[in-house]
Amino acid sequence: MVTYQNVSARALLVNLSISFWSARKFDRRATAEVNERHDAAVDAGRYNKHLLVGAAAHKRAIDTAGAARAVHYQETLPWTDEGRRLLPTANYMTYVNVMRKEREAFDLAVDNFIDEYPALREQARLRLGSLYDEADFPSAQVVRSKFSWSLDFSPVPSSGDVRVDLPADQLSAIEASLTERAEAATRLAMEDAWGRLHEAVARIKKAAGKDGVVRGTLIEHARETIDMLGRLNVAEDENLDLMRRRVEAELTAISVEDLRKDDVLRADTERRAANIMAAMSGFFSSPVAA
Repeated sequence: MVTYQNVSARALLVNLSISFWSARKFDRRATAEVNERHDAAVDAGRYNKHLLVGAAAHKRAIDTAGAARAVHYQETLPWTDEGRRLLPTANYMTYVNVMRKEREAFDLAVDNFIDEYPALREQARLRLGSLYDEADFPSAQVVRSKFSWSLDFSPVPSSGDVRVDLPADQLSAIEASLTERAEAATRLAMEDAWGRLHEAVARIKKAAGKDGVVRGTLIEHARETIDMLGRLNVAEDENLDLMRRRVEAELTAISVEDLRKDDVLRADTERRAANIMAAMSGFFSSPVAA
């Protein structure tokens, strides 16, 4: 069993925080008018204006934030504390590099939006009609300040780092509690890692089946998952490493084009994937039967 101290030496905790201006505003006057028109209670509904409806530059800025969060989750593992994720040190440089690119894309999209903001604000006069309110539109400088990005790294707490003036038995109880929580979090993280490998194999099994659709990214997705799990195996789980190597050997050398054309290869691939998933069952319990 992987110990708490081992995990604390092989990983960091990382928190990604991204904020943005939603360009939505609650309109009290419109809400009152709608509720009154329909003879509804004052709290029957709320009218929220989309201030920049149709503004592609604003949507791109929001989308880059979502894309960055997706990469953040992909390159890390879950942890018990809300907002923080487990980042194995083996994946640190990869994570930092990919997140730097995501940050650059975010900043560029936001800057482009701010450049267009004055014109978009004027367009909103026409789009919103009588719902337009100058007070809903801050200055470009204020809007820019509503977009922010921060990455915070911290060590995985170690039970030996508890330094408080308490009786020995109380201190031991605190350390035992920390260790138990960390071990539970580590199990959760590794369950997530196993789940990613299981999902990649399940996709291949389904695609190779009689009615399956073999997409161009099918095998590449499996390769990327295998490569990533080599860096995310924070528990140094030998079974996970052996299984991902088996998937690599038996399933990722296949050509997508051959898989589409060769029925014999499809049947053999489906069989191999099914066998691998059966072998995984000893280490990972799929929440959904494949």
